[in-house]
Amino acid sequence: MRGKITKRSVDALKAVADGAEAVLWDSELKGFGARVQRGDAKSYVLHYRAGSGQGAPLRKLTIGRHGSPWTPETARKEAKTLLGMIEDGADPAADKMARREAPTIAELAERFLAEHADAKRKGSTAAEYRRLLDKIILPALGKRKVADVTRADVTKLHHANRAAPYQANRVLAVLSKMLNLAERWGLRPDGSNPCRHVEKFAERKRERMLSPAELARLGDALAAYDGTQQNRGKNAASAAARARGARRAAATRRQPLCHLRGEGGGRARQPRKAMAGDSHGRGAR
Repeated sequence: MRGKITKRSVDALKAVADGAEAVLWDSELKGFGARVQRGDAKSYVLHYRAGSGQGAPLRKLTIGRHGSPWTPETARKEAKTLLGMIEDGADPAADKMARREAPTIAELAERFLAEHADAKRKGSTAAEYRRLLDKIILPALGKRKVADVTRADVTKLHHANRAAPYQANRVLAVLSKMLNLAERWGLRPDGSNPCRHVEKFAERKRERMLSPAELARLGDALAAYDGTQQNRGKNAASAAARARGARRAAATRRQPLCHLRGEGGGRARQPRKAMAGDSHGRGAR
């Protein structure tokens, strides 16, 4: 049926006897209609062709349900805006469908773990990525569309974990890596990673001395490195002597020290001669 869509005409619109939908097409704006379905559910719709010519596909787009905020006036205004976009080559119905099918952060996380973490990283690293995702990232952002995550979302999540700055920074690194891959996989525009320019927290350095058990393990490691069992006692004694030197250096601050990562994210201090080297990974790879 055809007629001008007004509040009165929409209120009078009834579904047909067999329950099939009925549509009142507006007499002034082509493609704009008011639809009533079973249960008296009413909504505003727009039908148009995506492209030129009779062979162009017909699109059916729902503007919104009748009632606040959608009235005949607001729905008509929206229909005119959409028709202007369509005239310029847009396809809002296809865009809406693509948005509905776009992946969420939870779905991105599954792919990230399968194709990156599990496939290219050590088991312990992959396990830590999974822990941060399950505990922190997914509860906050899991339902969000990948393309919709903003810098404000990332900043809010990072700030919410400020009580544990080291962990908050690892969350930022993992999320940044995921979103970099999302760009590579075509799920976000290039250069759109919202983790950029989010400032990391300062990480307070914690220091402690090795325990006797740890000194013993260090001695065993040095003995194995020398490759002879007869040097085991010598290396253990050497390790103990170095540990005593480390304590004196810590007290006087005269001897240069190098750092070992300790348990719980802390670091142990040892004289530089006791170690072959030190390296610290700072971001998710």
